[in-house]
Amino acid sequence: MARKKIQPAKVVQDRSEVFGVLMRERTYQRLRWGVRQRDGSMVEQAHSVGDFLVYIQHYLNAAIRNMSMTSGSEAAMADVRKIAALCVACAEQHGIPERTAGPDNKIINGHDGLPTDFYVPEIEE
Repeated sequence: MARKKIQPAKVVQDRSEVFGVLMRERTYQRLRWGVRQRDGSMVEQAHSVGDFLVYIQHYLNAAIRNMSMTSGSEAAMADVRKIAALCVACAEQHGIPERTAGPDNKIINGHDGLPTDFYVPEIEE
């Protein structure tokens, strides 16, 4: 059986640009929702994982509504930015488990079922 040719995803912004946008969104969230301290600094209130999931669901519903009610995807992508930054905030407050491969360090590809070595490139600071 011949494999279907897959069109590769188009990269519109590179990963470092995306992470920069998310870090600026996190700054916005901290300034918008943080509690001002006597010294003028802002601190975030603690939220449970469940709280974060509710906030994420709220913006996911907004993104879906925006996709169904407006032309184009700009409004929905603004909601995606908020969702991604909320995921970062949740990870900051609660920690996040590292992705690991199986005992043989293989990942089974979801499209062709073939094993691939698990490789995580170093993150550039």
